[in-house]
Amino acid sequence: MRITVSITVDLPASGTVDAVEPLIVVAGQAAMRAAVEAACREYERLAVACPACRSERLQSQGTDERRLRASFGRVSLRLRRLRCEDCGRRFRPADPFLQTLGGMNVTARLRDACVLAGSSWPYATAAVVLRGLCGAEISKESVRQLTMAAGSQEAHRQGDAARGLLTPSMAAIRAERGARLG
Repeated sequence: MRITVSITVDLPASGTVDAVEPLIVVAGQAAMRAAVEAACREYERLAVACPACRSERLQSQGTDERRLRASFGRVSLRLRRLRCEDCGRRFRPADPFLQTLGGMNVTARLRDACVLAGSSWPYATAAVVLRGLCGAEISKESVRQLTMAAGSQEAHRQGDAARGLLTPSMAAIRAERGARLG
């Protein structure tokens, strides 16, 4: 799939690189949001069959708005809802496009940035830094929740690894017993 997003940036005729950089960054963030919206629309356009029965007899059921938080700012998506006339199942064609979000509205890239910033600074500072550096619109509470969730996942992963080291498998016990008995 190829999507083209064009931007026009109005820059002052006399300025310095430090004066025009913020203008270029803002225009770039707007282009990134437009690209995500266009990619979602294209994904919806390509989905022409019911995921359950593969029927192409689909009825529009309107749209839902979903606001994503990305590393470059908020993206508002108008997601189509369809109903299959054969099996009656309702679905959104963009669901596979958004499946990596895991039901959340925060992209993986922003989650990673929040965890890094949230583990380095106070949550309020981390939110301000993320906003200033990349335009991410995220609250200190969201930074806290994402950082705590990542910390909890890492603690479980390390706990599982430690239990694996401390609890020998039956095969290892048999091998050791066999080696002693000779």
